[in-house]
Amino acid sequence: MRASGLYYKVYVFVAVGLIIALLEVSAYFINTDKLPLFYDKRESAGKRSYSYVEHFYFALDPLLGWSIDPGQVKEPLRVINNCIYLENLEGVSKDTLVLFISGGSTSDIVLQDYNWPAKLFEKFKEQGIKCKIYVGGVGGYGTSQETLKLLRDGLDIPDLKYHISYFGANEMKESAYTSKYEYDLYRNVTKKDRSRTYLPNLSRWIDNVLYRKSVIRVLYAESKPQPFQTLKNLKIMQSLSESHGYKFIPILQPVLGMGGIDSYEKFDLNGIMDKSFFDHNKNRYQSFYRPFLAEVSSYQGLYDFTDIFQNVEDFPFTDDCHVKEIYQHMISDKIYEMFFSAEDHI
Repeated sequence: MRASGLYYKVYVFVAVGLIIALLEVSAYFINTDKLPLFYDKRESAGKRSYSYVEHFYFALDPLLGWSIDPGQVKEPLRVINNCIYLENLEGVSKDTLVLFISGGSTSDIVLQDYNWPAKLFEKFKEQGIKCKIYVGGVGGYGTSQETLKLLRDGLDIPDLKYHISYFGANEMKESAYTSKYEYDLYRNVTKKDRSRTYLPNLSRWIDNVLYRKSVIRVLYAESKPQPFQTLKNLKIMQSLSESHGYKFIPILQPVLGMGGIDSYEKFDLNGIMDKSFFDHNKNRYQSFYRPFLAEVSSYQGLYDFTDIFQNVEDFPFTDDCHVKEIYQHMISDKIYEMFFSAEDHI
């Protein structure tokens, strides 16, 4: 009797376990936001919405979505006004050039320390130009986030003389002022999201059923068509520069598909990208750049760098928009000439 009772308990235990496992697997396929069947919170801590930036940015920014964590910044770099601060006060120039730089990953010197702002700073030092440069470029930022960063951080820079917006590559993403980070945060808060280590999908499904009718709703802003949003952002930044007494310099950055870099067969791209990747990004960039340049007459003062590599025989990018280190100086040299050339003095 005792043996049969023990067998019965084991049978019930195994049966219940199999039923729970079946429910967990079923919930995995039912849930739209799937979690791994074996969920480890320790491994998932710090994950972000953007697969690209999750490896580089670990600080959530309530205004901008994400940002550089000051803990990532190593000496001799330092953070002032939520920007990477570069300073050279030894030189022959009479005045000190104070510059704010905004943009995405192509002007981010924490992500890539050889990007053009670092080259421009070295050029100023070599030429004896006293300068204070606030580099506010962060991977993934478009002009919408640049505008918000200018309002919060750039306008507080003492004696600001110039603001360079180096933009273009991220204008096809979220064109509004709210990023996926904020939407993820508020959506999870309103859903009372609780990801458990045990039976994560089953518990997620139960939570969705119990808390489906939340009193709090998340308002999703209407996406603005391009190039309207970018032109609006540029005009806002231009107006702010005029009212605060500094010069605004918008630079349309070079990307794959523009400036003669539009033929896969023209370059040896083995090991860099295949033709489908090349064509996809070429079409993606052209869908913004071409209508933007057609409408740019409504905004004066744009510096178009899309053809800066037209005489370079090599493929100038490491991917679709990030410039190889050996060609970064072409960007910084052209900007330097904009500051100090008699023919094109800004």
